[in-house]
Amino acid sequence: MNKKVKTIILIFIVIIILISTYILIGILKNGNVRVINTDDKEIVFKDGAIINGYQNGVNIYNGNVTIEESGKYTISGESTNSQIIVNADNVVLTLDNLNLTSKKGPVIKTDYDNLVITLKDDTTSTLTDSNAPRDEDAVVYSTKKITLNGSGILIINGKYKNAIKSLGNLQIEEGTYNATSIESGYIGKNILIEGGYLNTLECISGIIGETFTINGGYISLNVKEVGINTTLSNITISGGDIKINTEKTAMKSNDSIYINDGNIELTNESNTNPIIDYAKDYLINKGVILTTSNTETSKDPSDNSKINTIKINIGKEIKKNKVITISDDKKILLEYKLESDTKTITYSSEDIIEGKNYIIKIFNTEYETGEIKNKITSVNENNIISADKVEEDKL
Repeated sequence: MNKKVKTIILIFIVIIILISTYILIGILKNGNVRVINTDDKEIVFKDGAIINGYQNGVNIYNGNVTIEESGKYTISGESTNSQIIVNADNVVLTLDNLNLTSKKGPVIKTDYDNLVITLKDDTTSTLTDSNAPRDEDAVVYSTKKITLNGSGILIINGKYKNAIKSLGNLQIEEGTYNATSIESGYIGKNILIEGGYLNTLECISGIIGETFTINGGYISLNVKEVGINTTLSNITISGGDIKINTEKTAMKSNDSIYINDGNIELTNESNTNPIIDYAKDYLINKGVILTTSNTETSKDPSDNSKINTIKINIGKEIKKNKVITISDDKKILLEYKLESDTKTITYSSEDIIEGKNYIIKIFNTEYETGEIKNKITSVNENNIISADKVEEDKL
């Protein structure tokens, strides 16, 4: 073997060693994606040329990442045309300032169970889909259970239909979620909220599920039609703060609504739709519930509720930005500036006590409840006790 051949063989061996070393340190690069092999696999998106490959349970093809092994994956970077496809049960995706857009379908999708999406502390991630028609009609789409947690922020832009949709259960434990979509913000079979901040900035519907349960957290929904809608079973609220502003119905259940605790503020602008709608029962056991509606058609709480309700309808529309107060002989229980034109107001609270009298002040006109005797006490134009005629005409 001559010297030249030996040199070529040596160079070839060195190249093989370098490539092997490169693979062994666990770094796979492609212009769109880089996977770093650590205990928490790190996936970094980056726009650019496309190189395909497979590394430790992660398959990269045409800028898309397919996860094929259970485990934890930290995902960061940005891409204007990529997807994350999860083909394994028990996968945890930690989003770390991820900015991802998909032009083909969902940004994150799976047909496997127990997908957990964790928002890393002090980060903001943004997921956006395209308006291309498809069956997988959400930015985050799963046919099985999804759990959302972590204390970061997630912005979801649904350009086709929905923001987050699970055909299984949807559980939200913590984190801040800001959804904008063409149709619905959050869809799940059974929806459980234990904490976090759940917002819809612009949607037709806010939350849709067969059942809905909230034990804590904060919900703020600005929607055109229904805020919270259960299609099969109950809405159960046992804590947290809920604020819903809608053009139509704030809460609707094809079964019953149970309020066991929490602070709830509901507003609708419709003059035909009830602000709360239910098929069987509306039971208030504890909490503070304020509704302001531009319709005179409303469904009242059930008579077997444990706390009392004052229902105000003075026979005329009260204009937006007017201040309403409710007080007893010692303190103000409610002071509220109307967010839309209003005909009917209801206020339910443990502070509304049987046998006491309450004063309702609308601008400079005062009304009284008289002695509370029933679960629902109505206040109308006949309950007026003092008025400035000029100011009353401005209501």
